[in-house]
Amino acid sequence: MPKQLTIRQKAVVLLIGITVGVSIICIHSNLAMGGIVAIDQTLGLLEGMNTRILECRRQEKNFQLRGFTAHGKDTKNSLEKWEAHCKIILELLDRAGRTVPAVYREPLARATGEIHSYITDFRHLTTLYGTPDYQVRKTELEPVMVAHARSCQTITGDIAAREKNRKQTLITRSRRLNLGVGIVVISSLVLLGSVLIKKLVQPVRVLSGALEDIASKDGNLTVRLPVKNRDEIGKLAHWFNVFVGNIHAIVGEVSRETDALVSASANLDAISGTMTRSAESTANRSGTVAAAGAQMSATLSAIVTASEEATANLTRVAVATEEMQAAMDNIAAKTKKASSISERAVSTAGSSSSRIRELTQSATDISHVAETITEISNQTNLLALNATIEASRAGAAGKGFAVVANEIKALSKQTAEATLGIHDHLSGMQKTTRITAEGIEDIAQIIHDIDTIISDIAAAVDQQSAATREVVGRLARTSGRIEGVNGNLAEGTIAAQEIAGDISEIDGASRDILQTAVSVGRDADALADIGTRLKKRIATFSI
Repeated sequence: MPKQLTIRQKAVVLLIGITVGVSIICIHSNLAMGGIVAIDQTLGLLEGMNTRILECRRQEKNFQLRGFTAHGKDTKNSLEKWEAHCKIILELLDRAGRTVPAVYREPLARATGEIHSYITDFRHLTTLYGTPDYQVRKTELEPVMVAHARSCQTITGDIAAREKNRKQTLITRSRRLNLGVGIVVISSLVLLGSVLIKKLVQPVRVLSGALEDIASKDGNLTVRLPVKNRDEIGKLAHWFNVFVGNIHAIVGEVSRETDALVSASANLDAISGTMTRSAESTANRSGTVAAAGAQMSATLSAIVTASEEATANLTRVAVATEEMQAAMDNIAAKTKKASSISERAVSTAGSSSSRIRELTQSATDISHVAETITEISNQTNLLALNATIEASRAGAAGKGFAVVANEIKALSKQTAEATLGIHDHLSGMQKTTRITAEGIEDIAQIIHDIDTIISDIAAAVDQQSAATREVVGRLARTSGRIEGVNGNLAEGTIAAQEIAGDISEIDGASRDILQTAVSVGRDADALADIGTRLKKRIATFSI
């Protein structure tokens, strides 16, 4: 197998070999099955012909016994059934002649001729049925017809026997060929698989041995694998060599850095001694300065506390003044709103008074109309009375007119009563509207007086608000100045505290430096020990 092929490509080649072998077996099996199926079809046709010939012989005997009389489950007579079987026999012979091998076509042609002769003789015999010559011709033709039928059966039986032998030969040959091809394919696959496994296992064993050399106590980093192929195993060997080379370089670099580490640890030990002495001197001096800074910070803190109390008092006064100012502003806003509401109320009262006057005028007009209706009703009543008088004078001819006059009189009476009720209601409504108009005018006057009082309150609130704003401004300026002084004092206090804090930090830092110097000394000793152990460990590798 070529060395440049990868494992995947080799596996593909193996799979293709399997596929080709199986395909060869399948193709040969299909071809053999095709021949066997064709033989089975031919055998089926021949068996069908023999069966139909026997049926024809049976119907022939039935005809000789019953003639043209129908028998059986259907209405056909023996001759009709015989004709149907003969037709099927000829069709089967024709199909067999088209499908069988060429060697059988001449015998099938002879069989077809025998059937035609048999059909011709029997049809001739049926034409003589019932005549004096029938029995004579029957005795003469019956052996001939039997010979024709048996000759056809002999020919088809010989062809069927030969086809059965050919079928068995095909089956045996197909089995042998499939077995041989299968053995060849399986042997080839076993050989190819063995070669492929050998190509895979041997490089893996070499790789395992190299890893064992590296993992052993000797730690041999000079081992390298031979790269012979370009497949995955070859790539694995190549990258293994690269990996071991990188480890070799890293171990060499670590060895050199270990020497530098041992040297640096000695320098750190010397530096830690110098730092210890400097830190002790700094701690002694920072203690004195820290005490003075703490005293100055305490003094400034007392001054700032007193100033902050004064500022707080002014702030509370300013807050109270601002609250009073806010309350007065709220009062001013509400008085303006009340003034606006009173103005709208006066306007609404005037509008209502005007509408009530219009309503009074409308009631007066309706009263005039009611009086007019009353006059009309009186006149109508008078006319109805006159009509009644005239109807009584007319006698029987005026009875209908009298009925109408009475109805008109009744309607005029109802109208008079209704107008009287309207007049009473209008009188009550006019009285009510007059009282309402007087009440609305009184309300309008009261609202006008309230509006005047609200205006006076608003003017007084504005004056007081201006004075309050002036007081608030002065308090704010005074508080600002005090806050400036407090700010300066606070800054001084903060500065003093920061100085004290810085001194404390310096003192703490000096103590930390002292502790760090001691720790650095210990770490330097530990680094020296680590470097010594690391050098011993690296010495186990072969580089």
